[in-house]
Amino acid sequence: MGLCFCWNMKSQITTYVEVKKGETLLNLLSDREIEQTEKIVISGDYLTENDFAVLKTMMAKYSLRDIDLEQTHISVFPDRIFAGCTNLERIKLPKYLTDTGWYAFQNCINLSQIELPVSVKNIRNSFRGCASLTSITFGRRLESISGNQSFYLCRNLKEIHCKSSIPPSLDFESFVGQYENSILYVPKGCKRDYMFANGWLNFKNIQEEYVEPANTLKINIKGGTFIWWLYPSYDGKGGNIVQTIYPDEDCSIEVEENETVCFHIAEEQNFFNSWQIDTVRLNGTDITSQVTDDNMLYLNINKNSILEIIMKDQKATANEDIEIINHSVKTTTNGVQINTIKLSKIRIYTITGEFLKSDLFCGTKEYLLPKGIYIIQIDNNSQKVIIQ
Repeated sequence: MGLCFCWNMKSQITTYVEVKKGETLLNLLSDREIEQTEKIVISGDYLTENDFAVLKTMMAKYSLRDIDLEQTHISVFPDRIFAGCTNLERIKLPKYLTDTGWYAFQNCINLSQIELPVSVKNIRNSFRGCASLTSITFGRRLESISGNQSFYLCRNLKEIHCKSSIPPSLDFESFVGQYENSILYVPKGCKRDYMFANGWLNFKNIQEEYVEPANTLKINIKGGTFIWWLYPSYDGKGGNIVQTIYPDEDCSIEVEENETVCFHIAEEQNFFNSWQIDTVRLNGTDITSQVTDDNMLYLNINKNSILEIIMKDQKATANEDIEIINHSVKTTTNGVQINTIKLSKIRIYTITGEFLKSDLFCGTKEYLLPKGIYIIQIDNNSQKVIIQ
């Protein structure tokens, strides 16, 4: 079970627990641990609402003040999960959390320290009433601070650091009460962008600061269908999807220092082709052997790099030339955009094989499609796309 019950140098009672699939905190923790633990460090799988109820009870009735969830596989917090936990002082969020949850920390009045992981994309009224919070930093992947009370009543919030060069979407009322007294720090060269961006323009004091640049990984895919950029999961098979990357797409991603990047390379075998991995290169070095049996590729990038993934149609015989792909398919807000450099026959199917539409053209054209998974056939080539 991976439990450890110990006293540190400051006599703080700390409990370490690993939660595996099917296990619960209530079963893993003894009565003594529940009653006396001041800090708990949790690793492993997802936590259920019942697990969170155990943590809230440990704070409300007993001694728990400090929670470390960094090594758990939690991507989204349930709504109001720690709302009203006035005894919570510190929490380390899951390493690959993407959504902080609706009113997740509402009125946690003693929460003084919190660090948002770079994976966080959405903040939704999460920190209303966190009166002891003095500083917060947003990673460069933050897309939106939604709702109108995300930092309302955070009376002591003095510093707001935003690493994104593009101002995230911000509801005007999210920082009501802080626009006059808090300092907004933005990357060097980006002050003007924030001064004229909705919500952010209300800050009276915007200052620039140096932000350590991320490493850039340029990805070049030839042939096949697509790859997923995933956040690593507890079971090592990849978790939440960060981005879908398609062949011949001009794609570069930003990778933080010491961040493990995980890719799932899709091999299409169910429909018109059987594309399989031929060669994978990182900065010109063949790393094909690093691809797992599940087609997962884990990389640690410490400098600007180029990743090349070459797929081939295994149905081609040794005497056949593999056809050069003369088209690209990209998802858009409302569907897919297809670009061809020669007159091509286009067919679109659902994932179950139901025919939707066909076309014949050369150039660029967008097709409106609802969210879902589709098979796009262009002449004799096809690929799967996901519209999210």
